[in-house]
Amino acid sequence: MSTGQHEVPQDAFDDIIAEKAVVPQTIDLKIILPDLFINTERVPRLVAQAWRVAADAALQETSGIYTYRGGTIIDIAFFHSPPAAARAKAQDIRAQILTAVGRKPENPVIDFVASPAKTASKDVLMKDLVAQLESEIQKLNREGLGLNPGDEMVRLWAARVMHDLYHDRRTIPLLPQMMELVAQADVSYLPFFDVETRGIGGSCSIVSTQLPPEKYNTGEILRQDMAALFSAAVQLYYLRSRAQEGMVVIPARVQTVGDFDIAGLYVNFLARLAPEISACLAMEVIGLLPETAPMAVADSINTISNGLRSCFFDMGAAPPQRAFHNPLMQFPTLHACGFSRVAADDGWHRRAEKFVAHYRGLGLKTYLKDVSEPRDAETAQRIGFTYIMGTAFGGRQRMPMPLNKTF
Repeated sequence: MSTGQHEVPQDAFDDIIAEKAVVPQTIDLKIILPDLFINTERVPRLVAQAWRVAADAALQETSGIYTYRGGTIIDIAFFHSPPAAARAKAQDIRAQILTAVGRKPENPVIDFVASPAKTASKDVLMKDLVAQLESEIQKLNREGLGLNPGDEMVRLWAARVMHDLYHDRRTIPLLPQMMELVAQADVSYLPFFDVETRGIGGSCSIVSTQLPPEKYNTGEILRQDMAALFSAAVQLYYLRSRAQEGMVVIPARVQTVGDFDIAGLYVNFLARLAPEISACLAMEVIGLLPETAPMAVADSINTISNGLRSCFFDMGAAPPQRAFHNPLMQFPTLHACGFSRVAADDGWHRRAEKFVAHYRGLGLKTYLKDVSEPRDAETAQRIGFTYIMGTAFGGRQRMPMPLNKTF
């Protein structure tokens, strides 16, 4: 579907340039903005807007058309321009795209043919574009990833961090952008009880915000989950420096693990961690439906979990006994399944008995989280849950609790 003023579908574009015997100019966004397309060809919405406005502005001066080939490739045809002029105009579009997203073109571009009136008209269009995009892209340049961002802002941030991560050679892969994200986030830790060892099983990572969930922007959950990951790595490296060991379970909503760009950053970051650090990280996947997971989501979870100790699955407030049937068939690193006490009704313990028996029969551990009452903690132990998480075993702390401490 065409979305730009001079944009046409690929088939129509090919027919028209063949009829007019015009050689198109190809623009590859990956070459213009390589740091935004590491391990992906997904074009951020803001960049898609930038190149279309730049192309339409160029075609205000001469007749022509353009088409989006998919991935990062654009073809543009100038009907009445000689080859040298067409190349110059295409180069000018590349420069305008860079300018619109806050980058400085490497070489100044001289407009090949343009009357003062047409140049002024083009300048107005590009100024409008820059003003339109500045509030998001330039804000990212100035302030980093702020609270309650949009999903496109998060993906732009992740692409830049991925680029820096590839080129950084520090031993501990905690980049300044990650540390800034951690500093902005309100991350705390809640120790959880391991019934089998009668001691600390680890700590759950909790990201708090004053914003109610109904007011979350599209990227807020992605921001929170990334903050939990980077914060846990910071804390585990700190504990290691004091000859202590921790175990942190970080939350990861389906929106996060199912996002190609964010999942790619997770995989590359975890691969750079010291083995003794990644071996102390587990991921609790939240929001999976009580059925076989979609292949793309399952592949993403499995790829991420290869860099972790294990996975926990939150099965919801009232999980059916046969949820996922045997989830180990899809998720070899799955360690435990559980649910939250908060949203469960007064008869939760009867359902919990069947839940524990079902997953124990599959060879999996079980957990009950958000347990605040001691009597619920006692009931959970009697039923046979492996892990019990909640304030019944201690309040929130700024750091995860070392594993060598016991209750």
